[in-house]
Amino acid sequence: MFIFQVESGGLVCGHVAVETVPLGQGAEFEARLPLHVNAAVWRRLRIGELVEEAIESVRSISVALTSKLPYDLAEDDPKLADVFGLYRDVATQEYERARPGPKSILTVDLLREIVVPAYLSGGRKGLQSVQRALQAAGYPGSGPNFDVTNDQARAAVRKARALKIIPPAVRKDDR
Repeated sequence: MFIFQVESGGLVCGHVAVETVPLGQGAEFEARLPLHVNAAVWRRLRIGELVEEAIESVRSISVALTSKLPYDLAEDDPKLADVFGLYRDVATQEYERARPGPKSILTVDLLREIVVPAYLSGGRKGLQSVQRALQAAGYPGSGPNFDVTNDQARAAVRKARALKIIPPAVRKDDR
């Protein structure tokens, strides 16, 4: 069971409940004796995929409702107008699938304002100057004492190169 909320124009799953019924029993099973939910059951559940399917289901219902129901029914009743507006918002919402893992905090602005000047002014030690600049800017590092690591500086330069903010590296042989 999923409980959804609409926040800032987007549909958000705020609650997931797992209910179990003995195998071979359906809705006619009156007592609904719960089964034990162990670690193996939790490992098999793909909560993210289930939530995405449920959101798509709610969106398809919203699209069907907004396309079939006349809006003039809601003119007399403000509560009904709010409900229609909610369904219309959900039906027209752009849904972006969540990527696994943490969101990147290496934004284009951070790259342009901190990484690029540090790399270009660093000379032969560009990565070290990027590392120092990120540390000075308060970028959360993953090293001891939350220091910015060489790998994080390298990733920042790599991302800046991929966005074509920093020119590609040139080898000594290619000059």
